[in-house]
Amino acid sequence: MINRNAPVRLGGNRIKAILYGVGAIGSEAAKYALTKDWLQIVGAIDSDKSKVGRDLGEVIGLEQSVGVQVTDDPTALMKQIKADVAMVTTGSFFRSIYGQLESAARAGMNVVTTAEELAFPSLQNPELAKSLDEVAKANGVSIMGGGHQPGLCHGQFSSISRRRLSGS
Repeated sequence: MINRNAPVRLGGNRIKAILYGVGAIGSEAAKYALTKDWLQIVGAIDSDKSKVGRDLGEVIGLEQSVGVQVTDDPTALMKQIKADVAMVTTGSFFRSIYGQLESAARAGMNVVTTAEELAFPSLQNPELAKSLDEVAKANGVSIMGGGHQPGLCHGQFSSISRRRLSGS
């Protein structure tokens, strides 16, 4: 589902990211992302009411605020904040996270996900894969998934840095 026509982001601009899921994997992704000067977390979404309204830094166990409040309203966040990429870490199964992927793509965000089934989505859900591919193409974005094996999550985000969201 890589859209080779997705816009290239060049220059000194930081890639703006929304973190979709602040569980165990999302927290580690956030900690990693916060160490990269080319990436700026501008929003965080989680359904856990104990995390909603709190600063992301506090939620992921940092001893400092990062200035991003966790919300449980992705629609409002995506209307309020424009981001380049959504980092979706909410689940492994394509069918269960399809709505999250679609809403991020419709909001004009490239998507990277730790969902294992997104490594080859057409094998598990060909109809959903075709639908999501059409949404991605219509919105000029790319969707990349591959699971969360050791090092893969960090490798995906490093890949974004090297490719600078070029879609290639």
